[in-house]
Amino acid sequence: MRKALALVLALFVGGVAPSWGQDEEEDPFARLYGDEDSEFSDDDLPEDPVERGGVLLEHGRHDEAEALFTAAIAEDGEDEVALELEARLLLKCGRDEELPALLEALKEVDTTRFELLSGVVAERRGELDAAIAHFRAAFALAQATPGPLRMESLVRLGELLAHKDVKEAGETFERVLQYYSAQDSLTAAEFTWVARACRRLDVFPEIKKGYQKGMVEYSRRMLDQAQLADSTYTSCYVEAGELALEKYDTVGALKSFEKACELDPNSPQARVGLARSLTEAFYRGQGRYESAADNLKKALAVNPNYAPAHAALAATAITDGDYDVAEERLAVGLRARPADVDLLAYRAALPMLRGDKQAFKALEDELLAARPRCARFYEVIADLIGSKRFRYAEARDLARKGLVVRPGYHPLITILGMNLTRTNEEEEGLRLLRQAFEEDPYNVFTFNYLQLFDRLEEKYVTEEIPGFVVRMHKDEVAVKEYVYELLAEARRELAGRYRTIPETVLVEFFPNHNDFSSRSVGLPGMPILGVCFGNTMTVLSRGDREKPPIHSWGRTLWHEFAHVATLTRTENRTPRWFTEGLSVYEESLGRPNWARTYDEDIMSLLANDLLLPIARLDEGFTKPKYGNQVIMSYYQGGITCEFLVARWGFPTILSMLDGYREGKLTPDVIRDACGLEPEAFDAEFRTWLERRFARYAYMPPPTPMLREAWATYVEANPWDVAARGKLAWANALHGRSADAELHAGIALEHGERALERWDALSEVDALGGVDDWASLAVGRVAALRAGIADAHLALALTAKDGQAQLKHARIALRVGTRDPVLAYRLIAGTERARKNLQAALAAQLEVVRLSPPKIQNLQLLAALYGQLGKTEQAMATIEQICSYSTENVDARLQVAKWAKEQGRWEIVARVLDDMPLLDPFQVEAHVMLGDALRETYAAHGPERLQRIEREYRVALAQETTYRAACHFGRGWALAKLGKTAEAREEVDLALQDDPDHKGAQALKAELGDPVEVEQPAPPK
Repeated sequence: MRKALALVLALFVGGVAPSWGQDEEEDPFARLYGDEDSEFSDDDLPEDPVERGGVLLEHGRHDEAEALFTAAIAEDGEDEVALELEARLLLKCGRDEELPALLEALKEVDTTRFELLSGVVAERRGELDAAIAHFRAAFALAQATPGPLRMESLVRLGELLAHKDVKEAGETFERVLQYYSAQDSLTAAEFTWVARACRRLDVFPEIKKGYQKGMVEYSRRMLDQAQLADSTYTSCYVEAGELALEKYDTVGALKSFEKACELDPNSPQARVGLARSLTEAFYRGQGRYESAADNLKKALAVNPNYAPAHAALAATAITDGDYDVAEERLAVGLRARPADVDLLAYRAALPMLRGDKQAFKALEDELLAARPRCARFYEVIADLIGSKRFRYAEARDLARKGLVVRPGYHPLITILGMNLTRTNEEEEGLRLLRQAFEEDPYNVFTFNYLQLFDRLEEKYVTEEIPGFVVRMHKDEVAVKEYVYELLAEARRELAGRYRTIPETVLVEFFPNHNDFSSRSVGLPGMPILGVCFGNTMTVLSRGDREKPPIHSWGRTLWHEFAHVATLTRTENRTPRWFTEGLSVYEESLGRPNWARTYDEDIMSLLANDLLLPIARLDEGFTKPKYGNQVIMSYYQGGITCEFLVARWGFPTILSMLDGYREGKLTPDVIRDACGLEPEAFDAEFRTWLERRFARYAYMPPPTPMLREAWATYVEANPWDVAARGKLAWANALHGRSADAELHAGIALEHGERALERWDALSEVDALGGVDDWASLAVGRVAALRAGIADAHLALALTAKDGQAQLKHARIALRVGTRDPVLAYRLIAGTERARKNLQAALAAQLEVVRLSPPKIQNLQLLAALYGQLGKTEQAMATIEQICSYSTENVDARLQVAKWAKEQGRWEIVARVLDDMPLLDPFQVEAHVMLGDALRETYAAHGPERLQRIEREYRVALAQETTYRAACHFGRGWALAKLGKTAEAREEVDLALQDDPDHKGAQALKAELGDPVEVEQPAPPK
């Protein structure tokens, strides 16, 4: 039969396959999100009470709508529309227990509506065959009458048949399109049901072949028409969001669901859709998980039984590794919706993640008995365990099983292809991704991935070295030796510690961040530096050479290769906190200056009670509650591994990894490896941290929440000077000057009165703990003094002039503030501004002495040394900065140039030692490092010769301006290595570039070649 749909669609606005740049003009979904007037007001409400209630229901005004329906039914018990809408309200709100009576009443007056809604209820109860029968009956009754009921019954029927009989399901969806083509006009609801049918047909390849355009394009056009028919129709925007989310168009999905929630703030479907979109955005480095959680709460507030909300919460719990919470969520959801595919898939994922293959098989068989063609089951599990739990090989195998159940199902072809490229099976993976893209050219993920691999073929080279396949951009091949050397070192070191490294690891370096991000996560813009899939790892290399480097590619490589070791040993079953923590821990073992300077950050977590319990540490990555909690979780994971090694030794790390490989969860792993309950582990960890930080006087700023808690306490205890002084300090830190000055003033007044009741401070200080009363006196006075000192520090922070700031800061120090670091910092800044540099230097030295390592403190110290003309101390401080900062090129070059002028080559060699692992394209650095290694050769011996030769060779490959020095240096190294012929060639090249180069002349003579010195012409 000729396909008429394409001819009808030709009347509508045209569209093309997207380039997916996410620009508004290129966004194929852009017209769906409120470009037309979609404002809703009471002026738009119809006069008829039932129609009015229907519009109110569509916009989430449930109480008003129900009142209208109830009144209409009371007036006319045979009002089929009122009965239907009341039933839909009950379905939307999860009030299932009220439905039977209402359906019985509806059965007496309108069997079409009765059969349709009975099908929905049966599906929710898990009675799939009964639901199919009801939908068939509803369609049989409605097929002669155009309208939404006919479309809805067919779409719902097709959705259930798709899991049982794919051929009949496709025919059912196609019938929706045939009815669409035969109708002269449609309502917004009908257009939306047609759009949903098109979206479902996108996974029916045989049917799609009969149409001129892709089903996604048709679906989009139907939604355009729905919006034109009624721009305030909420369901249109919900369907648009589902379409965008399926194609990984997170931006489009967010726009759509936000609009739907604006029109109907009480739509569980829109709220869950928005939550899913926000979660995906969060995993791509945008937004916060809390926003997603809030929307799930709002969905469940309307409908406590809403299955997609429970499924989303269960997925998050599984991602966190909190399988007990996931089981609780799934139990709640399945009680209300026992046949929901997503809930059943997540339930089956749990035994798979635990390694219980028999239990998984039982759940799989149970589902397939009811839904023998349900590929969605495998899609949900594979997507979850692959993208969120690092189980790429198992995700790959699940996708293969799903494609046996339903061949040609392109979402699984995409998942299979993606995971094959992550398990180092690129050729087959790319073939499948190209096949998937032919079926689904709107999938942003697949499009970006294939575009990237096209660039890889054109601009990248691949080489095999022992243990590795390395892919690099052609422009970076000149520095490949540094990569190969570091990879060999990492393999040697980490294989020795972890004992399990894959035979071959694919390593890819990307200078372009969007390419790197697309290869790593399928979408550009992800704010990460490296990714490991097990035996495949990607690393952002030096990047844009016109900008300063943003990281040490060497440290990132080492970090990712540590993931190779830990993921391999656990068969990709390690939780996020442990694999990231171990990679952070291993950085400091790779190079001392790769160690993270996170003491101040951890002190802040400790002081503000933000350390996560070990059993919930993964939540810092998956459900962060404040802006930088993800990076803080990296730090907490790293220092937790330090604690484990310090307390129990490195074998405990291996024992924990083995526990995770066996499918154990963190609480059991801690019990088995450490002999402690998780709560006892947390307590010991906290005590260890407190001892570690006891040498510092730094006092972390409080969070706003902690400040509010202090304010509540002070309100109840107005005479507690210590608490009020601390509150004044907190307000000053948070920029609340008026509150700070108020509380500081009260603290000082109360403190003076309290001290009058005790002996003079000098007498109190002499008490010395003679008896209990004396000990109490000393403690009380110490608290008073701390409160008074903190009040003065608060006044120093809020002071309008330097003199007042100095006065209060010095009093705070003299009396005994709990934050001397801040007091000294204020003094240093004020004295520097007043040109009292020596006083500023003295204060800044105290800041550095009393604080945990912090680059900013050292930078201020170096600047003061420089202003005072103390160059030696300034350079020593900058070198110290280099030992903490892995990406500061300028500081390294500054010290190296100064030391070179002084002839202090050991300093040059030391400060530039890691420069190639930071920025291997700094030609000047290669030359200086080569010179420094050559000048210090006698003290270190021949092991440096290979490196000396390489530094000059790399500089020459990058076209250094003064080539004679590099040729000479390389010739010198080659001569020492006994490669005389090559050495002579280099010397000749040096003299060609600079005939007067003394070193080259001497080396040429040393090699046995006389230097021909041009004789001056005789005088005339």
